[in-house]
Amino acid sequence: DSSTSRGLGDVYKRQGQSLKPDWNLLREFDQSWLKLDGQNLNINAKAVGMDSLSQPAFIGRRQQHTSFETSTSLVVPKGKISAGLVAFQNEQYHYYLGVKTAAGKTTVFLEQAKGAKPNLISSQDLATNTEQLRLRIQGKAGEISFYYADQTGEWQQLGEVQDAKILSTQVAGGFVGTTLGVHARQEKETIP
Repeated sequence: DSSTSRGLGDVYKRQGQSLKPDWNLLREFDQSWLKLDGQNLNINAKAVGMDSLSQPAFIGRRQQHTSFETSTSLVVPKGKISAGLVAFQNEQYHYYLGVKTAAGKTTVFLEQAKGAKPNLISSQDLATNTEQLRLRIQGKAGEISFYYADQTGEWQQLGEVQDAKILSTQVAGGFVGTTLGVHARQEKETIP
């Protein structure tokens, strides 16, 4: 059960395939669930979401600027797996832009955790033959937007522009700031 994210070849140092220092994991240094295969990062989904205090299948970098863009191209996961991009402050404050296939239906979705468990705030069904998808998060000061595109299509915004202030230390607490990265999780029946 894995998801492949393309275009993340700068994640590893070439010699010894160790993580570059600007890439971070959460809570543990276990890397058994991720592997660099050429220019592709393969992530084995874990039954741990971003709202858990256990280690999720997530690798990210610190947001360095108030205006930013991050994107990835991924193979749409099959089975009970979702994969996508995350803007993460902590387990109670984050956004997850993901894609999954369930009951033959492929859906791109946006979850928001705003001081509690994540809630689905937007979703869009995709063509059933969608095999690859591009995802993008754009931030500008206090606003954050989420986009998706199939390999031949134009970028489409998913949902409304969202409040990026929930990712700030003023709202969410802490001192580390926001981390942007890729995530894969094993889905439960009740999660969209």
